[in-house]
Amino acid sequence: MIDIGGILLVAIAVALIGYALRLKAPALLIFCVIFSLGHVVPILTKLGLLEISYSALPPERSDYDQQTLAMAFLACLGVVAGYFAWRGKAPTRPALIGRRWVRSDALDALPKVTWALIGVILALVTFPAGGPIAFLEINFVRVIPEHSTIATAIYLCAVICAVLATVQLVIDLQRGRHPRFVQLAVTSMIFWSMGGRLQFSVTVAAYALAMLRYRYLSKKALWILVLASALPVFATIYIRLSLQGRHTTLGESVTHTLDELSMLGSYNLAVQYVAEAGHQPLLWLSQLESLLPRAFNPDKPQQISRLFRQLFWGDELGGVPPALVGEFYIIGGLAFCMIGGLLLGHLLRRLDQLYRYPQGRSVVEQAAIFAFIPLVSFYLVRVGMDSSIFRIVLSLLVFGGLGFVIPKAAVQRFRKLSTGRQVLSS
Repeated sequence: MIDIGGILLVAIAVALIGYALRLKAPALLIFCVIFSLGHVVPILTKLGLLEISYSALPPERSDYDQQTLAMAFLACLGVVAGYFAWRGKAPTRPALIGRRWVRSDALDALPKVTWALIGVILALVTFPAGGPIAFLEINFVRVIPEHSTIATAIYLCAVICAVLATVQLVIDLQRGRHPRFVQLAVTSMIFWSMGGRLQFSVTVAAYALAMLRYRYLSKKALWILVLASALPVFATIYIRLSLQGRHTTLGESVTHTLDELSMLGSYNLAVQYVAEAGHQPLLWLSQLESLLPRAFNPDKPQQISRLFRQLFWGDELGGVPPALVGEFYIIGGLAFCMIGGLLLGHLLRRLDQLYRYPQGRSVVEQAAIFAFIPLVSFYLVRVGMDSSIFRIVLSLLVFGGLGFVIPKAAVQRFRKLSTGRQVLSS
């Protein structure tokens, strides 16, 4: 039953991928790619077409297959309905044509502040964390304490660096300059060095969307960037299992990485959790308490991803996220899976509208659009609010602060094509 239903889900997602490519809607496209990968891998495994020697998830309860499939279907239908039912007018503002760039100390200081934060990260890695090699080993083996102040400080600086680098990238592209590739690469690899393949991918995707929107990247260059970014992503499992003393190959590392994208297994764990602990309507409110470090709030609730790891694995080596749809189910059952899907579909539609029509928006607003498209359609969907809330809230705060500090400089001129569609002028 779940095999047929899962195949149907993947077919719907693949059809939407074609539509998103034709429409050039990156938020819908990224969501559909992640959604299809998250459901096709467990299907191939069940059918015996994909063999995974080391699974990222504990064994699933087959008696929960129907509920798991219902969650996925209702959420998928909700996203489709929320995306296509919204016919709001494109959120545009009057284009700021003819204005010159404003000389600003804040603009000139952005690269210096970014490199200063990178220096702070290197200092934390070199001294308190025991050096770069020890830092990488701790992160890849997943033995960082939950209340680690060093890990929190490094992650805090990394998120701020990613925001500043995205804003600087938009500024460089608007001024007709080449992007600062060294800075972009370093800010991305910081997340990878912390064992965060998903956050590394989200950061690279934000940079790529900005360069695509300003027509800096050709299709060939885009594929080169995708392949170059995939190498550290797929090598992470190989490094991690090798450090844990488990023999593996690079080919197995690829299948393990795809297995960790599986969302049906996460849904199954959410159903098991609700069967034992019941629904938690205030789950997201309790997750807001996790924004404060445990040093300031020692009684804050434990992340549900870490709770899943303890309940179903019996250890504390990282966490097992329930995925966004799993959180929908924990909050309000199958009914909230549909409601949450509607809200998510509406949000994806609005992000695509903002991406296609950025007229009159400042560099900070455009950078925020580029950053939040993969952050919502990829990271939030895969790990849920439980593991993404810190980066989402911190990014909002930093973007908001930059909006007050950086003047609203002129936006690139727009020109009309023969089709009447407005695009950024080259």
